[in-house]
Amino acid sequence: MKLNKLLSLDFMQGFQSLLETDFEHKLFVASLRNYASHGNPLRFHNFAFSMRELVLHVIERKAPAKQVRVANWYERESKQHEVTRRQQLKYCAQSNIAGAYFDKYVQEDISDLISEFLKEFNFFNKYTHITEKHFKCLP
Repeated sequence: MKLNKLLSLDFMQGFQSLLETDFEHKLFVASLRNYASHGNPLRFHNFAFSMRELVLHVIERKAPAKQVRVANWYERESKQHEVTRRQQLKYCAQSNIAGAYFDKYVQEDISDLISEFLKEFNFFNKYTHITEKHFKCLP
């Protein structure tokens, strides 16, 4: 699919509406340009890597570790990372609002959405590190 066609798709326009900085917009278009690079056997790998980095950039902008650490619900969960990606996503969903203000169904929905997002996000990981198993990912 060509770049202009990709950019015209509703879900692409929806994603692009979440982008705020010039860098984010340029990286998004460059990522799609990678995907549209027919004939390049690494096109999807390049796309996956750059989109993964774009998503990380947006998460960091919307939920900087400094803000997550001062949220009233924050507790360190990892020895390796002061703030986890899950906690950043929780901050994106509820900011500094304590979980006690949400009923159990809303809390479950937030948790389920974060889990689903992480599952989808982790899909990119197997293509950012090129292995024989995942080398050929597109027809």
